[in-house]
Amino acid sequence: MTPSGPPTENPGLQVEDPADPGHGFLVIWVARSAGAPHAFSPQGSGRHYPRRVGTEKNWLSEAEIAEAYRARFAGLAERLDLADKIETDFLKRLSTDQTFVIVTLVPDLPGMFTIDNEAPKPSPLPTSTNTSSRWVSR
Repeated sequence: MTPSGPPTENPGLQVEDPADPGHGFLVIWVARSAGAPHAFSPQGSGRHYPRRVGTEKNWLSEAEIAEAYRARFAGLAERLDLADKIETDFLKRLSTDQTFVIVTLVPDLPGMFTIDNEAPKPSPLPTSTNTSSRWVSR
């Protein structure tokens, strides 16, 4: 098996069994992927598309695979549209007698996150790879 992403320094939360020191288990959290569906191709076999549902693994049908790809591309388009809307709304507030460099980022997956001074340790957000950047000179 080959890794599907870069190695991580912290592979998970190690939980030691207090009754049996040196033994326990590792808790690993894997974020939902914006790039789903992901194909699995065992040697000598065709492509299969698994989907996790709780602790179960379901294999997608052809129609479900098509829907998953449609949802992937529709979701990407929505994220890029949101980045463009945020940037357009921001541009309206800028002074016209200065030059600015604007970089707009949105997460790969939608969600809610409040930024305030009362939350010094916010919940982790998905890594963003969808970006929109533009030079603005007025």
